[in-house]
Amino acid sequence: MLLAGDQVDDQVGNLSERANRASQAGAAGNALFGQGRFREAKVKFREAVALQPESPDLHYNLACAAWAVGEMQEVKSHLLWIVEQTPRFAKAHDALARYYYQLHDAAAALPYSVSAVRLVPNEEEFRLTHATVLESLGRYAEAWDAARSIVTSAALGDRATSLCARIAPKLGREAEAVNLIATALTGRRFIRPFAGSSISPLPRSLIAWGGTMKLSNRQPSHIK
Repeated sequence: MLLAGDQVDDQVGNLSERANRASQAGAAGNALFGQGRFREAKVKFREAVALQPESPDLHYNLACAAWAVGEMQEVKSHLLWIVEQTPRFAKAHDALARYYYQLHDAAAALPYSVSAVRLVPNEEEFRLTHATVLESLGRYAEAWDAARSIVTSAALGDRATSLCARIAPKLGREAEAVNLIATALTGRRFIRPFAGSSISPLPRSLIAWGGTMKLSNRQPSHIK
């Protein structure tokens, strides 16, 4: 017969074992995601979430993998769970803004892009998402200001400049847009002609196990 203290020790041990197994599954998912093996990564992330369902990081990674294979209802359910359970998880707000934008529902995207920027004002990726959503809603002056603030970004400046150039005729600011493009070219930055959205269809990066947020690569990527 187990004593009360023994039962507590067993429970702690079981929790520790589940956490270790979740960590291993999450790490395997990260590696598979980085190799472009998204369906296999999704299986591993689902396994990790089953072991540690309270982890917003694992739910986010599972959402990213589901997004990569086009299972958008699952993406939505995990992202909504995160923002309900962990309202300050800015990456989930930004991802929901992209999700709704991709569905051509900028009105639904706006509250999430606003939240992402409010939570992490200095994250340029969130500001570019927000600028693109504003443009889609016809709020051109606000979109210009948001995009203009990041045209000097080494990672996002070309996309922000392209967005400003697209908005400029609606605001009578063509001359300013020409100057922005000239400045970018002087800096030897290649300006890609984004005809459509300035934001990518996928969340930028996963969450490293242990809760470390990494917003480095500007392409869909796994955690380093």
